[in-house]
Amino acid sequence: LYSNMKPKQAADIIGTINEDLAVEVLAKMKKKNAAEIMNLLPSEKARVLSEKYTGYRRARGMDPAG
Repeated sequence: LYSNMKPKQAADIIGTINEDLAVEVLAKMKKKNAAEIMNLLPSEKARVLSEKYTGYRRARGMDPAG
C-alpha cells in the first residue's frame, strides 16, 4: 500500500503512526522505497525508526547490514 504512494505522502503517514508499525511497514518495502521515505521524515523520527529497525532485524535473525 505505502509503496504505491508518492514518497512524500507515505512519509507524512509513516511519520504519524505507531513507531513499531512504521518499522514493520518499512521493513517490508523495497530498500529504495523505504530509503526515499526515510529521507523525507524529520531527522529525529528517522533516527528513532532506524534504531528500532536495527532491533527489529536482529530480533528476527536478519542480516543488519543489508
